[in-house]
Amino acid sequence: MEEVYAKTVSSNIEDESAVVTLIMSNGIMISSIFSSGSTDNNEIEIYGDSGSLGFSLYDIGGLETRPCSSPPGGLSSLAVKPVRRILRAAANAEVLRRGGIFRDSYYRQWAGFVDSVIEDRKPGCGLEDGKRALGIALSAIESASSGKPVYKGVRKS
Repeated sequence: MEEVYAKTVSSNIEDESAVVTLIMSNGIMISSIFSSGSTDNNEIEIYGDSGSLGFSLYDIGGLETRPCSSPPGGLSSLAVKPVRRILRAAANAEVLRRGGIFRDSYYRQWAGFVDSVIEDRKPGCGLEDGKRALGIALSAIESASSGKPVYKGVRKS
């Protein structure tokens, strides 16, 4: 990570909404929007030169890709979406019985951790990953407090 900039807005509660922008070492820009005073969404969208990829942690519709030539809500998208949803719901019936894909993600995360302990192998995310994530979070807090970007953990004047 090269740079973090965060801006928060408080209305009914402290830091009710936040926008966090990161510039990664390879130049890729990441923008995240958080709001505790809005509807429940947990979605990720990735945009590239050839198209986009998106998924929701709450929606059984799962992973969706769209080439640049296909606008959202286009005819091909409208025709395929309902059929894809039905097929994915049928394929994920067991997950739905366990409380849905969001709840199941926690179950799988803990099961993976337990398996790594039992099988004496490294977990998918280790201590270094956690330290990097914490460093980014602390840089975002510093940026939101100061109103200035944080560069590689050091705020520029």
